[in-house]
Amino acid sequence: MRIKNQGYGIVVLIFAVWIPVFVMSSHAWRHGDYYDYGWYVPPLAALMFMRRWREMPEGWTMSRGAWWTGVLWMAPVWLACRILNATDPYWRVPQWLAALVALAASHLLLVRSRGTGASRSFLMVGMFALTAVPMPSVVENSLVQWLSEGVIEVTAEIFRVSGRPVQVWGHRMESLGEWVEVADGCSGIRSLQGFLMVSLFFGEWFRLGRLERCLMMILCLIAVWVANVVRALILAWLRFDDGKGMFDSWHDSISLLTFATVAAIAWWLASRLESDGVPVPLIPPRSAAETGVTTLPGRVVWVGLGLVLGLEVAAWAWMDPQNSHESASLEMRHPQPGVKFRLDVDEYQKALPTLRCTNGWMASIGEDLGDRKMRAGWFAWDSTDGSSVLDVYHHSPEKCMGAIGWELISRGQKRVHEGPGLRLTFNVTKFRDPALGTMVHVYKAVWFSSPRRPGALDEMGADDALRRLRLSLAWHRFRPRHARVLMGVVAGEENEWDAWSRFQGSLTGGLYLQAPEMIATREFVNP
Repeated sequence: MRIKNQGYGIVVLIFAVWIPVFVMSSHAWRHGDYYDYGWYVPPLAALMFMRRWREMPEGWTMSRGAWWTGVLWMAPVWLACRILNATDPYWRVPQWLAALVALAASHLLLVRSRGTGASRSFLMVGMFALTAVPMPSVVENSLVQWLSEGVIEVTAEIFRVSGRPVQVWGHRMESLGEWVEVADGCSGIRSLQGFLMVSLFFGEWFRLGRLERCLMMILCLIAVWVANVVRALILAWLRFDDGKGMFDSWHDSISLLTFATVAAIAWWLASRLESDGVPVPLIPPRSAAETGVTTLPGRVVWVGLGLVLGLEVAAWAWMDPQNSHESASLEMRHPQPGVKFRLDVDEYQKALPTLRCTNGWMASIGEDLGDRKMRAGWFAWDSTDGSSVLDVYHHSPEKCMGAIGWELISRGQKRVHEGPGLRLTFNVTKFRDPALGTMVHVYKAVWFSSPRRPGALDEMGADDALRRLRLSLAWHRFRPRHARVLMGVVAGEENEWDAWSRFQGSLTGGLYLQAPEMIATREFVNP
């Protein structure tokens, strides 16, 4: 069997390689703060690919040895990425490794079927497809912090120059008692990534030269930055002058207007940078007779499709074991006798879309005595996907409290609570609230039902806990059935022991393990 001249079997195989990458990335499109534009990337990438493909002449072939050597190197890496992604869909490293494998496999197929020139001509299509993959967490967090601080500082400075006093507290601005928060999604990171994708699309669609594409991306990102500063300025002005109602009513409209304006600028730049006449193809057309090439055997396509399907089935089978194992669950009785307990339903509902927990609460605990206050949160996950459980590790006190302007003082020694069959470790973080000048102690414990070897993960250190946890869960073929987070914020106590005594006396006494009949052992994980 031989593939026809157009070689659409190779197209199907390349698409099949990229589909799992987009499936892995779609978790961030659904649940992330910055990547909802990712839904548009696959169909646009397919359109761009087919547009190039129809113009491609037949090219050179590779030796059979080089082809299969590449496959043998890529297959185990791909399988490991799919297994680790099933363990934690938020983990960016496996996603990027899988995307790079897909990119390398695509170009290997292009070189074999159409030649090295064809492979080079598809480079920008591959770069466009990569915009759908979430940025590595380290890069993303640095960009979010930098962009948020930049937007806030420039906006606040414009207010000050105009005569309005504005104070900056983390990601919040305050003016005459009115507060406005520049959330991560409003920092410009979503616009920056989205318009990086838009500039790559227009650059390919208008067939701009390399220099013109680089210039267009730079100009688009500058336009995005300016537009986000203007957007933050308008919304903050509405909040300060007209209140929260006006701010909420205009928030989405101004965001859409900002997007439409920058998109129009991107289209205008691309049309202005487009060269006159018909774009010159990146490689000259050549016939098969000129290159001495025969068509690619169809068995290569079938073997490739079978390999992709086999790896996907193997990853699914490994991370979906048929295990009827029951596990204990950590529960809490509240309120405890003699402890004042005031639920904050609004705050809990605000946090729920991010945490995606199945149950929980947020509340004020005890009496508020001036600056001496205590807040707590209890979050529960039962029989949910592993990502929502492991996501609690991403919401560290340093990130959450720093966003509201609290100054990190130190990370204290861990505190341990012991109960019947239970040993729960709390991480301790100490902050100062600049607005009030008071000390704030934050306690956070993470618990979930452990793999078939109870306690095997208890010895993890704080620095590499999440990485080791993911690897261990993948090795044990395990997804937690139950997970819990207990977090407390104690304000107004200078001495950490006094803060811990208040927290422990008000909350931890209500913790208990509800174990099924099959299990009577301690099950505990906490980094």
